[in-house]
Amino acid sequence: MASLTIRNLENDTRQILRLRAARHGNSLEEEVRMILRRVASEEERPGRKHGNLYDAIRELVEPHGGFDLEIPERSLPSRDPPTEHDPAAVRSESFMDSVNRLKAKYGTVELDIPPRSRAVTEPAISGSDAG
Repeated sequence: MASLTIRNLENDTRQILRLRAARHGNSLEEEVRMILRRVASEEERPGRKHGNLYDAIRELVEPHGGFDLEIPERSLPSRDPPTEHDPAAVRSESFMDSVNRLKAKYGTVELDIPPRSRAVTEPAISGSDAG
C-alpha cells in the first residue's frame, strides 16, 4: 500500500473531515481514504457527472425552457377494489388488533420493542397480563 502526505491543509478543512469521520464512525484516515476512493472512481467513469437521473435530464432540458408531456389515457379499464370476500384482498389491522388476535390464539404475547422504537402509547402485553 502506498502512503500519501498532505501538507498545508487548512485547520478548518481538517476539522470538517474529523467531524465527518466521527459521524460515519470512521477514523480520520479511513474517512479520507473513502473520499479519495469515491472521487477517483467517479473520474474513471467520464459519462457519469450526475448523481441521479433527475439532474441529468434537467441539465439537458432546462436550456430549452422545459417541455410538457401529454399523459395518455389508460387503455385498460380500471378494476374494482378488493372486497372482504376476495381471497386475494389484504386484511388491514391495527398493531393492537394483531396483538389481541395472537394473544387469543396463543394465550400470551411478549413484545420486545427496542428503546428507540417505543412510540407505542398502549401498554405492552406480557405473560403476566394473559387472561
